[in-house]
Amino acid sequence: GDELGRPVDVPRIARLHIAALLVAGLYMLKDLVYVLADGQLIDIDQRHGTVASVHVLGTASDAAILTTFAISHFIGAFVGIMLLSPLAIWWSTRGAQPHNRDILVFTATWLLPTAAAYLLLAESFSLIQASEILRLLLLAAVVVASLKHGWRGAALAAVLVSVTVEVQDHLGSTHVQPILLQAFIAIVGAMGLLFGAARDELLRRDWEMTQLAERLRDT
Repeated sequence: GDELGRPVDVPRIARLHIAALLVAGLYMLKDLVYVLADGQLIDIDQRHGTVASVHVLGTASDAAILTTFAISHFIGAFVGIMLLSPLAIWWSTRGAQPHNRDILVFTATWLLPTAAAYLLLAESFSLIQASEILRLLLLAAVVVASLKHGWRGAALAAVLVSVTVEVQDHLGSTHVQPILLQAFIAIVGAMGLLFGAARDELLRRDWEMTQLAERLRDT
């Protein structure tokens, strides 16, 4: 209760990230133990929902395959927690958070068109270099959202980036391994939340200093 009532500042976002890392690590270990006990690794094609390959453990490539599996599940779990937790905090404290409507309007009028433009350009330019450059557009969207609306803007932008990248991957135009896309979302989202929380904290301290100065003048 006390934690929910506190302002969302940089230390709180940092604690959220640390908790997400710990939980993601436990989730990854659970899946890794399951695979080792089962003796095989089944790769599912996410686009079609079918079995892409089955790797039976006991070969020279086990270490590389299991490492990729562990990293992918770790980053995937971290991204899921990082995307949903800030939204849950926002929802639970929405009554005390100002300008919620403005953030939703900003998302609808600026972030959604940016995501649509990214997908359109990504489909038009199929070169790998072009995809890497265009991905900076998504990074810019998170930065702008953080600057304009703090951690709440960053939270919505991170979710939108995740959905956009997933749509692009489903369309088959990413030209990048899924694990790298997961890492991109994790880094962009985590940094955006910290940046947005720092912005909100600075504005809050500036307001407190202004209020203090006014009280001192009145006395």
